Amino acid sequence: MEKDMLSGGSGFPERLKRRTMLKLGAGLITTFTLGGTEVWRLAHSPQTAHAAAAATPSIISCATWGARPPDVPVKVLNISAKEILIHHTVFPNTTNYTLAQAYKLARQIQNFHMDSNDWIDTGQQFTVSRGGYILEGRHKSLAALQSGKQVVEGTHCPAMNQESIGIENEGTYTAATPPETQLAALVDLCAYICVQYGLQANSIFGHMDFHSTECPGRRFYALLPALRRRVAQRLGSGASMAERNWPELRLKTSGIGVQVVQRLLNNKGYAVGVSGTFESATDAAIRRFQSSNQLPVNGHVTNQTWEKLVTSLHTGSAGAPVSALQSLLNRNGYGVGITGTFSAATASAVRQLQLLHQLPASGSVDINTWCAATGGSVRSSLL
Repeated sequence: MEKDMLSGGSGFPERLKRRTMLKLGAGLITTFTLGGTEVWRLAHSPQTAHAAAAATPSIISCATWGARPPDVPVKVLNISAKEILIHHTVFPNTTNYTLAQAYKLARQIQNFHMDSNDWIDTGQQFTVSRGGYILEGRHKSLAALQSGKQVVEGTHCPAMNQESIGIENEGTYTAATPPETQLAALVDLCAYICVQYGLQANSIFGHMDFHSTECPGRRFYALLPALRRRVAQRLGSGASMAERNWPELRLKTSGIGVQVVQRLLNNKGYAVGVSGTFESATDAAIRRFQSSNQLPVNGHVTNQTWEKLVTSLHTGSAGAPVSALQSLLNRNGYGVGITGTFSAATASAVRQLQLLHQLPASGSVDINTWCAATGGSVRSSLL
């Protein structure tokens, strides 16, 4: 398992004693067989998108898969989730798609997190096996999700543990892609999370959007635009969706996205080091930038702040913004050198990114392309 996988913060775990797999809510049930095991799944049709989205997928409770009790009670927060974060386990890509393997997976993750990482319980709230089984990860996460008004504090991504729902996906997806059975179950789970917390599909992000890690793997990360579209179709309406939704970076976040913010700040005349760590100097520079641009001063790089920081780019552009863009393209798997010069190779990579996100493939970088490059999503590409 990736060493910094689900690199976490603090949390406080607890025991859940129910002994049954929960199959809640209304919806048509279909069955098929994988590896000799009967799999139950909620079936959805375009004509009943809203009803389907509201139906609860089968989620296997901690007690059912045999979880150890957490070291201390988990912390249950009386708030709504703001994001869904996608992870991969960095375990082998097994072809054992059985229920028994899903139980084994959940126990392996918990043992690793508690015994090797010294965490109080499983780090993430939910897990999806390669066989398409959805399991509760951290204790009480299922009950909190069902309430739609609570979040169990996790240990899966610094700065995000108190507001996001972390979903581990069995497998390693740096060079391979998840099986469709796993992706279909992930769509079911994400749609239900969105319904419960009043989120839209543009609230789905990858672990690497907020932390210095390769998780969920470049191949899986490239599937996130399609995942969001599938969830948006399931939800059936995006009228209230923001035109663009960017990853919200702030203190304790890290990675290429933070480097991009730092390069863009330098371009605007706010000198900060390009460390990839959102520390106090970056926070102070963002606050000064926000104040100068009549934005809410909170140190968070939100939609409004991103859209003041970025600038249009095209072939022939040069400087810190081009380096920032190239670092994002490289992170996203396009293999672009960070030269600071907008070359033909950079334009080609931009067109590939635009096609992936169903944006006009111009090769030039407008505000929508910037949003997609950072890990955000554009409403028009989801509807």
